[in-house]
Formats: sequence, C-alpha cells, structure tokens
Amino acid sequence: MKHFSNSTLIRFLLIFACGWAITQLLVYFETVVVIFSISAVAAFLLSYPVNWLGRFIPRPLSIMIVFLISGLLLTSLGITIGITVISQGQQLSTSSQIYSPQPSPLSNNYKYLLMKEMYKLTLVSWSQKFGLNS
Repeated sequence: MKHFSNSTLIRFLLIFACGWAITQLLVYFETVVVIFSISAVAAFLLSYPVNWLGRFIPRPLSIMIVFLISGLLLTSLGITIGITVISQGQQLSTSSQIYSPQPSPLSNNYKYLLMKEMYKLTLVSWSQKFGLNS
C-alpha cells in the first residue's frame, strides 16, 4: 500500500477544487459561452466566402452580400424545417386521436359514483362545520 504525503494530497485536492470551480463558472456563463462559440464558428466559416468575394469587389460589399445570402439560407432552412415539424405534429395529433381508446360506458358510471361520493362528503363536512346533525 502506497502512502501519499500531505503535499501530494493537498495538490490533488486543489486540482479537484479548481476543476469544480471551472465547471461552476461554465455552468453559470453557459449561454454566453454558447453564443460566443457559435459566433466564432460562423465567423470562421463565413470568412472564406468574404475573402473570395473580396478579390472581385470591395470588402464591405462582399461582407454584406455574404451576410444577406447566409441569412436568406438560414431563414429558408428554418421555414422549411418549421413547416415540416408543424405538419408532423398535426399528423401525430390526428393519429393519436384515431388510436386512442374510446371511453367505455362504465366510465360514465364511475364518474357518477365519484360525484355522488364527493357530494356526500361535502354534505357531511358542512353538517359538521355548522353543527347540523342529520
């Protein structure tokens, strides 16, 4: 059995504490980290078409063109996926109504009995509350 010295144990404890602190910071700033990560990836990917267009037209104009085209592509993709999701949701709703079990005639009887018992309990609680003995 190997024994660890105090300095080694403290070092491992500090490494663990630093890892825990970094994890807590990432959780706290999760949305900011995600937004900046997505922005960095988008800037990296869009720099290639901007540089290519920048050879033929002025750079500000190439940035505007690439921005508009990428926005148009993302919007059309979002609309296409949104329409598909809505259509699938409507089909799921329709099929779930078709295949859902119909209430049996006995369920109405259960509802009647349940309402009758609730009515009795209400009458008993009122009679006890107001001192009415029946």
